[in-house]
Amino acid sequence: MHKSVRGTAAPSPSHHRPADPLALAKSDGDVADQPIKRSHHGFRGVPPPPAFDFDALPDGALLNEHETAAVGRWSTNTLAAWRLRAGHGLRWVVIAGGFIRYRVSAIRAFLADAAPRKRKPATREPRSRATDAVPATQEPAR
Repeated sequence: MHKSVRGTAAPSPSHHRPADPLALAKSDGDVADQPIKRSHHGFRGVPPPPAFDFDALPDGALLNEHETAAVGRWSTNTLAAWRLRAGHGLRWVVIAGGFIRYRVSAIRAFLADAAPRKRKPATREPRSRATDAVPATQEPAR
């Protein structure tokens, strides 16, 4: 009769592969090595400068969101927000599979036509001095 012993397991399916030994985090020796946790959230920050020469690219070339953000030094969140705004100057195309791409010519036109940010004037009222204000809990002297 075959006995099942706890701790021994049948070969695991291919989607349950053990962690790669090179991907294990090194510790000070106090705690056993643990696999590095992978972030399941997409990168949404400002990427490093591009590794390619933007000026050498043809106008018809398509760049993905990460490459476009690297060229303009914008956050990928900024590009996503711009796509939601009607009438924003940076045009994009949607290719098969729903992927977003930006034409190099559209990026160049947006950079050439870039206007300074419009800021609304401050509408705050100046703070009153402490001597002018009467606390709500005190009644004026009679």
